[in-house]
Amino acid sequence: MATHKSQSAADAAKEILAAASDHSGKADAHVIYARDWLRSGREHDARKYVAHMLRGGRASPAMQALAADIIDPRIATKSRGRKVIERPKDWMEVGSAFEQYRQQGMTYELALDEVMKDFGTRKTSTDAAVRYFLAVSNNIDGK
Repeated sequence: MATHKSQSAADAAKEILAAASDHSGKADAHVIYARDWLRSGREHDARKYVAHMLRGGRASPAMQALAADIIDPRIATKSRGRKVIERPKDWMEVGSAFEQYRQQGMTYELALDEVMKDFGTRKTSTDAAVRYFLAVSNNIDGK
């Protein structure tokens, strides 16, 4: 377990450092602090700090990019520019089971409860998998 946490911390550090670096490879410590605050849930502090840097006229290009990201977050993309799609775990199996319960005449909520029991999942993850399944099904069926 410790390895997973240290790996995640290492990945986070690399991500912050890459985002804080300008094209010359020099990192801006101010951006590192602000990004760390954002990752730790201190968005208000990060926003105040970034605004202070911008108003002071000392914002590096990396800080300006961070400010732009805070104002208008970019869509996460893979390295080739494709939109990242997060598929819910076991969405096809969960969705198929849900659809079978619905075809038996169960209400949405009752079918969702049954699927939750069958798969041992929480309501939010089950609902997300069902909604994803229905969206894919509707897309295939042309609805």
